[in-house]
Parts: sequence; C-alpha cells; structure tokens
Amino acid sequence: MNRSWWIVLTIGGILCMLSVKGFILGFGCFSMIALNAMWLVVYTPQRNARIFEMVAKPTIYLSIIGTFSVITFMGIVFLLTMNQGFNSMGEQIYGNIFHSFNLIALVCGFILYIVGTGLVFKMQHMQLKK
Repeated sequence: MNRSWWIVLTIGGILCMLSVKGFILGFGCFSMIALNAMWLVVYTPQRNARIFEMVAKPTIYLSIIGTFSVITFMGIVFLLTMNQGFNSMGEQIYGNIFHSFNLIALVCGFILYIVGTGLVFKMQHMQLKK
C-alpha cells in the first residue's frame, strides 16, 4: 500500500486525460498525488510541536476530502454542461471509436480516482495514528 497509491492515481489520471471529457478528473488525480506527497514531507510527528499535532489531523482530513469532493463536483458539472462541444473534438481526435473509448476511459479513470483517494486517506490515517 505504500507505493500503490501513486500508481493507481497516475493510471487514473492518464485514463481521465485520454478521455476528452474527464480532464478535470485527471487534474484531480495529479493534484491528489501532489497533496499526499506534500503531507508526507511536511508532517513529521516526531519533531512537531503540540499545537501542530492538534491542528494536523483535521487539516489533513479536510484537505483530502475537500480536494476530492471539489474536483469530483467540478468534473460532474463539466460533464453535464459541456457535453456537445467535446463530442466533436473527441471524434476529431479518436475517430469513430471515440464514444466507446471515451466512456470506458472515463469510468475506469473515475474508479481509479476513488480507489487512489481512499488509499491516500487510509495511508494518512495510519500515519496520524503513529
């Protein structure tokens, strides 16, 4: 689990980027990688002051949950509002296989985004329990 979170999020980000309509979710995957890497570097429980320890747990949880919920909401709203414009662009890029490829890549990327965010949350939860 220590290394699988970034692999899952990277694959999910690439699949979402390949899906023309899911580039916001791809951005969310890569931002979750950056957020978790930042928390792994910044949060050191051995050298922290007591006040930082009291603030760290809710801050880490809120940043992960907030980033996930905002990016997911933005992706869904974008998918619902900008549907027609990106269909023509996807057909120009991928050709006739666009509709089946787009849906498969979007669903697989979104599932990997959910799984990767769950792994990030679980890893940070275990780090906070130390």
